[in-house]
Amino acid sequence: PSKHPFMKRVQKHRFSFDPYKLVLAAQKVALPIVKVSPPKKVADETAIAAIAPAQIKKATVTSSTVRYATVAYKQGSAVLRAPFRIAAGDLVVVEGDRGEHIGTVQSISTEQPATVATAKIVRRASAADREAYEAKVEKELAATTEIKKIATDVRLNATVVDVEYQFDMNKLTIFVERATPTTFVDFRKLQRTLFRQFHCRIWCAYMDEIIKA
Repeated sequence: PSKHPFMKRVQKHRFSFDPYKLVLAAQKVALPIVKVSPPKKVADETAIAAIAPAQIKKATVTSSTVRYATVAYKQGSAVLRAPFRIAAGDLVVVEGDRGEHIGTVQSISTEQPATVATAKIVRRASAADREAYEAKVEKELAATTEIKKIATDVRLNATVVDVEYQFDMNKLTIFVERATPTTFVDFRKLQRTLFRQFHCRIWCAYMDEIIKA
C-alpha cells in the first residue's frame, strides 16, 4: 500500500463496487410464472375426410349447373348455353356465325340437349340492341323484294320466300322453297350477284330442312 494520503483514499474505495453482487441480486428476483394453455383438440381426421367430399360435391353441383335456352330466330331456332339467368320471351344477343345474332328465348332447361350446344347467349338485348334489331327488320323487308327479282333474273329453280340478316349485318341468309325435298338448286349465280349487291356473306337455306329440324 502507498504511503501517500491520496493514494490511500483511492485504494480504500477502489474495490467498493462489486459487479458480481448485482448478478447475484438479479438471480434472486422472482420472475412471473406464465401458464401455457394446452393445444385445443383437433377434430378427428377421419371425420373431416368423411364430411369434406360431401361439402365439395354439393358446392360443385350448385356452381356447375348449366342451363340451355331454345332461341327462336326469324326462321328456325337453336339451343344455346345460357351462362346467366334469363326468362322466356327475353330478346337476347347470341353467338352467331363469326359474329353476333339476335333472337327470342322460347324455353329454358337444365337437361343436356341431344345435340351439343357450342354457342352461348352473350347478353340480354339493350335499348340500343332493340333499335338495331328494328332497323334490321326494315332492311330485310326491302332486301326480300330486291332478292326475289334477282332470283328471277338468274333463273333460280326455287322460290325465295324470306331473307334474314345476322344481327351484325355481316351475313345474309336466303330462305327458298324447292319443288321437292330432293331437288337440287344451284345457288352459285344468285350468291355471286347478291355478294356484289349486299357486300356480305350469302347463305342459302331450304325451308323444308328448317321445318323438319
